[in-house]
Amino acid sequence: MFEVAQSDLWKLNLRFVMAYRAPLPNPTAWYDMHNDLCVAWLIEKGYVDISTDQGRERVHAGNWVFQSPGLILDQVFAPETHIISMRFRLLWPNGRSLFHDAHYAVVDNKKLPGFKATVLALLKKFPKAIDSRVNIDRMEFKSDLADAIELEVYRLKFLHAWYQIVIGLGFIPRAQLTGDERVNKASEMLGSLLKLSNVPYKKIERELSISRAQLDRLFVRHLQRSPKAELDRLRLQYAREQLWDTNAPIKQIAFHLGFKDASQFARWFKRLDGRNPNESRLEKVPAV
Repeated sequence: MFEVAQSDLWKLNLRFVMAYRAPLPNPTAWYDMHNDLCVAWLIEKGYVDISTDQGRERVHAGNWVFQSPGLILDQVFAPETHIISMRFRLLWPNGRSLFHDAHYAVVDNKKLPGFKATVLALLKKFPKAIDSRVNIDRMEFKSDLADAIELEVYRLKFLHAWYQIVIGLGFIPRAQLTGDERVNKASEMLGSLLKLSNVPYKKIERELSISRAQLDRLFVRHLQRSPKAELDRLRLQYAREQLWDTNAPIKQIAFHLGFKDASQFARWFKRLDGRNPNESRLEKVPAV
């Protein structure tokens, strides 16, 4: 699975839309709000009912909720709810969202030592004028250079802590699109051909007017992996999403990926993931 190296986190464009610690703003029912954002919020008092296409769940005080973009998620809060809320966009320099998989997870604050303190430290660095209704993207920070640098340090500390948590929870990031349109188009083609175990070089050569040798060189140059490794990565990503986020039978997942039976799929999965599909489904985290 692709992961952002710690040394590359600073390259990401972290843009806060809301950041506050306060009683819940009215209305208490929010539908499809900020579903294009990354979200981290802690219920400090009260509760919230979360509804997705997977069902409904009540989240009580003392729990964090983490969300990646693309999730159709409705929230109905108890009137007395008090929350810490961080809503933000996380983009590559070319504007591509880091996360495109619709995930959310609930975690007890006691299992995340230090994260609440990191969030509160960042909140203290934002201009005092910011409240729960202000879009931070539109604020003009009127600070001196020292204040701006200090704010950036705390933003990066938050980003690093949040990223490590969501990766551990199974959120799947995606790489930045390369500067070569041929690689981007070939990658998109591979993503639509997950039933294939081998790269359809002839199809790609025909549609992109590129030779196999050229394609191999471009993939290694821009993605640091071969087209076959990219196809395996995409197929494994799909398998993990189905195992972690749905109740789809393993036979069904195997069929969608072009395997003749579940046993063949399990052997392939274990070779790439290090665990069998059932173990991966139970753990719901990337293998170490």
